[in-house]
Formats: sequence, C-alpha cells, structure tokens
Amino acid sequence: VESNTFVQNAMPIHIYGSHRNVIRNNDVSGIILDPTLDSDAGIVVEAGSRDNILEDNNVSDTGDAGVKIHEGSHGTQVIGGVYVRNGDAGVIAELSDRIVIDDIVSHQQSDGGVVIGDSSDSIVKNSDLRYNPSGIQASNTNRLIVDGNDASESLQAGIEVGNGLSMRITNNVANLSGGSGISVEGGTFDSNGVAHAGARIAGNTTNENAEDGISVAENAKHTIADNVANSNAGYGIRAGGEPAPGEPVDPNANIDGGGNKASGNHAELGVAPGAAGLVQCLGVVCQDDDNAEISEVDLTPPNTIIDDGPVGPTPSPTASTGSETAVFEFHGVDNATATSAMVFECRVDAPPDPPLPPEDPDLEPPDPLEQPELPEPPEGANWGECVSPHTLLSLEPGEHVLEVRAHDWAGNFDLTPAVYKWTIHAGVDEEGRVEVPPVAPETRITAAPGELITDEAGTRYDTTNHSATFKFTGSDNLTSGYNLAYECRLYYDEFNDELTPADIPDGSDPAKPEPQWESCTSPKLYSDLEYGGHIFEARAVDLAGNKDVTPAWHSWWIHPPPPDVTPPDTEITSGPDPVTVQTTATFEFTGSDNQTPVEEVKFQCRLDGAMSAAGEPEWTECSSPHAVTVSSSATATEHVLQVRAVDLAGNVDGVNGTNADDLTDGTPAAYVWTVGAAPVTK
Repeated sequence: VESNTFVQNAMPIHIYGSHRNVIRNNDVSGIILDPTLDSDAGIVVEAGSRDNILEDNNVSDTGDAGVKIHEGSHGTQVIGGVYVRNGDAGVIAELSDRIVIDDIVSHQQSDGGVVIGDSSDSIVKNSDLRYNPSGIQASNTNRLIVDGNDASESLQAGIEVGNGLSMRITNNVANLSGGSGISVEGGTFDSNGVAHAGARIAGNTTNENAEDGISVAENAKHTIADNVANSNAGYGIRAGGEPAPGEPVDPNANIDGGGNKASGNHAELGVAPGAAGLVQCLGVVCQDDDNAEISEVDLTPPNTIIDDGPVGPTPSPTASTGSETAVFEFHGVDNATATSAMVFECRVDAPPDPPLPPEDPDLEPPDPLEQPELPEPPEGANWGECVSPHTLLSLEPGEHVLEVRAHDWAGNFDLTPAVYKWTIHAGVDEEGRVEVPPVAPETRITAAPGELITDEAGTRYDTTNHSATFKFTGSDNLTSGYNLAYECRLYYDEFNDELTPADIPDGSDPAKPEPQWESCTSPKLYSDLEYGGHIFEARAVDLAGNKDVTPAWHSWWIHPPPPDVTPPDTEITSGPDPVTVQTTATFEFTGSDNQTPVEEVKFQCRLDGAMSAAGEPEWTECSSPHAVTVSSSATATEHVLQVRAVDLAGNVDGVNGTNADDLTDGTPAAYVWTVGAAPVTK
C-alpha cells in the first residue's frame, strides 16, 4: 500500500490478520469536515498480523493513535514518517513482541510520542519524540531497547519506563521536560526478594528538567553509567536514598557504572543553576560537569507563512473565485520550536483589533532572578485554534480576509499574523474566469397538490382542497443549492382545467395583466383558493442574478366535493366505572367522518332517554370531555349516556351504538353504568 492520500476516513489503513505487508509513503489526515463522520486511528494492525513494515508514512489529526498495533501483531516495524496531533499516542504497541520503532518524528500527541506495553524484545530508537505529554511510555517490557531518541520538551517525564527485565535506556536526550528527564519506576525480584535483570541506563543527557534529571527506582540492581544531568530542578540523578552513616549497603542497591556527570542541579529553571556545593546525585557518584548552564528564555516570536489559498499562493488585489469553499495551507518558522510542533490560530473577517494601551515606563531595572515576560498579542476577537489544511465552508459572496498566527512551544505568538485576502464573486468559476455566456439555474417541484386522474374530461391533477402546499429545489453550475433564491407566481382560470405556462397572460392584453413574480421559499403555502383551474410556477435565482428561463410549473383543478350523505361515526373512549356510588360522571368521546375533519365534527348528547315536551328524543349540543350529574337513589339505578356525531353536511351518526339500554333509538354510541345507594355512615 504505497503513496496514497487518505482524508476524512474513519480508519484509513487497516491490516487485519495479514502478514509481511509493506505500507509505505502514505499521507493520512483525520481532519473531519462532515459532522456525521468520525475519525479513528490512522493505521491499525491487529488480529495477529505479523512482520508488517510501516515505512515513511505521515499521519496527523486522527481521532485515535497515529499507528495502533494490537495484540499478537509481532514483528511490526514502524520506520520513518511524521506523526502529528493525533488523538492518542503517535505509535501505540500493546501485547505484541519484537516491535521496532525507528527514526520517526512524533509531535503534539494527546498521549505519549510512543507508548508500548506488555511487549518483549522491542526497540525504540533514533526518533524525535519531543513536544508530547511524554516522549516514551513503557510498561511490562522485557529486554526493551530505548536508544538514541530525543524526548525533550515533554510536559511530563521525557522517558517513563515501568517494569521489565534487562532493559537498556541508552544515548537518549531528555531536556526541558515538565517531570524528570528519564524515570525508571520498577524492578524485578525473585521469590526471595532478590533483584535481578536490572535495566542499564547509560549515556543519556538530561538537563533543565522540572524534577530530577534521571530518577531510578531504589534497590533494583539497575546500572547507571556515563550519563550527564545538569541544571535540573531536582537531583541530577536520584538512584538511591540519602546515605545514613554506619548503615549497611542494601544487597539490591543500584549499580554505579561510573562516568556519570552532574552540575548545577536544584536549579531555579529559566533563571540560574543551583548553588555550588549542593548534592548532585543520590545512589551514584557524579563528577562535576563544566557545562551546567540555564537556557535563555525564548522571547522570539515565530513567523507564519500562508503557502496556498483559494486563489493561489500569492493572490493579487483583484483575485476572485466563484467557490464558496476556501482551503488554506500554512506553516510556521521559529528559532527554537520545530515546524511540526507549532500551534496555530485562525480567524476570518474579524473586526479590527483595539489599539494597544500605552505601556507605563518601567522605572526599575529588571530583576535578574525573575523570568522575563513573554510579549502578548493584541486582545483581538474571533481567534480559534486551527491546523493546516484549514477549510472554510459556505462563504458568502464578497471580500474575505483570513488571518493566521503561529505560537511556539515557549508560548510566543506571531505578533504580525499572516493575512490572505480574496473575493468570492458571483458569476465567475473557481479559477476566477467570468462565465460567458451566463448559465441559468434549474428548478424542480418536489411536492404539489392534487391526485392525478383520468376521466372523460381528460387527465389532470384533481382535488377538493382549497389549500395548496408546494416544495421545490434548484441547482446551478456555480451557486450551491443552499445559496439559491426563488421566485414564485400563481395564476387562476375558473373554467380551464388544463392550464399550461402558455395560458399565463404576458401583459400584452390590458384586460389580462401578467401575474407578478414574488420572492418565496420552500415550502410555499396557499389557502382559500377558488374552485377552478390553477397553475403555479417557481424559478431559481443564482448569486449572479441569473434566473431559470424555464420555470418549473404545476397545474391542478379544484372542484366542489360530491354531496355528502354519509353519516359520521361516534366512539365513547372513557366513562365512569360500570358500578359506582358517585353521582357525577365524566365522559370522553371522538368522531370521524369521510369528509369533515376530526376537529370540525360536532356532537350531541342525551341522558337517560330524555324526551322533549313534544314527545321527541331530546338531544343537546355537547363536547368532550362531558360531565353529567344524576340523582342519588335508595336502590341501584341504571343510567345511559348517548352521544352522536354531526358532520358539516348535517349528517347525524345513526350507525353504531348499543341496544343494551333497551331504548328504541339506541343507534348512536351509548354508555351504560349503574349508580348504587350512597354508603351509610356508622
């Protein structure tokens, strides 16, 4: 798998149960523009895949590790390549043996530059692992070799190693870290408590770290030799406890291999080395080193360069494009921080920065024991962290300005951000060429009223509904759909059920004025339309003002409904208990009809077969919920409520119901319940 580019993939390269593959010279970016997508690791090796080679791949901005090596993937080699800003470590290897990580660059990871665990006979060498929470993290790693790496500028320990047999940590550099330069935290002991197979920590340089230069677990028979540890905030090398006069040497004590040098420790970092005469090392003897210095605080701001943009690397003042998407590439240059460790902030079309307030003159000379303050950028608005490439979407036509500023690992900001100006010009293509001749957009109607019928009068869209809803959309060669505008119009002819655009007046006849186009959006609603023929037109308008010359249209016929002779239906949905002593009852009911909407159905109620003075059934208007009250009786008394629906045509429910109440007119819905005598109080 060679020389490919992967962008916005969940898992770009996945080696699953496959052996002896070569993955070479691929570029992987996990930057996600679509919020429905997610990003995983850049390259995944799993399911027992063995002896695979990952060579010179570049992986950045993934949601997980740059490379993730799972259980049983023995013999995997990661050689060369740049890994930047991944969501976990640059390279993770777990439960796999004989892993080789050689000559990689791994910067700005969310976790360590390299993280390796439960592994035997693995090697991490010759790699630039600066600017991470830790350069290397290792645990339960037998015969691990960590050689020739640079783990400086780590936020925690530069190299952090846990348990493991016969490990070698040699010839590494771990300076200016937020913890110890190198930390070896574990040891191996037999059942009798005797340490064996200790690590060899030799030839390393660990200067100006926030804790010890080298910190080694006490009494684990580790060998410490030929290291240089200057100007750390703690000890140069801590490999044992404070010596106590007359106390015997622990048989498991770490081994002083000689040649260790340390000076200026217990330093005030950024200000001065530690005072002469302080104890430099514990557990080993350290010679003085003449190179104990404190690095000067970096006050030099970086420089930001925009390499490319929507109209090329160096846009002219009149450069324009028709694209509403802009992609920028940029980088930073600094006196100390590597390019791949730069952090960037971007803003687009921001208001001017407020003027800088005047600085009060400093009347006293600077204190040499205090770190100088870093220059601060103006308090501008709308800055947000960004990475290259940086993509802007859905931009409006007009002039735009992007500003980018880098800041280095020391916290210095570029005080003169890089600026890129360009214009989005409706009516030009993405290369800035004027569209000749102009291309009009297209429109289509996606939803419209009426049912398509064919009868003796012909074929047409037919409805009895006096309302109409239209949905429509458009497309254009330059303007995106969400930036299209629309115009609509409606024409009515009482007696024409086959209207077409040719029937719409063009204004040549003063007696028939042309219907005017009006701005509209989808969906477009009309109500209270007359019986007869109607035609609707919609046309899209692009950002250049071009209008669809063949508007989308739909015609339909509204006619009166046939005479409604179908009565509605009634259903009582709730009422009192079938037997109760309560004299008040509440009922809920509903109705349905073939033409009348449910919310417009009316109801009539009748309690216990009420009759009018004329001897007719007595119905009264009612609505749901409906409450009734009956009289109390000394004996159980049966009651019935009848409910009937009435539609807009005046049809009355006469279909359903019950005859259980022995009433002669029991066709509407009816509810029968019994009210017993009130309980007697004792």
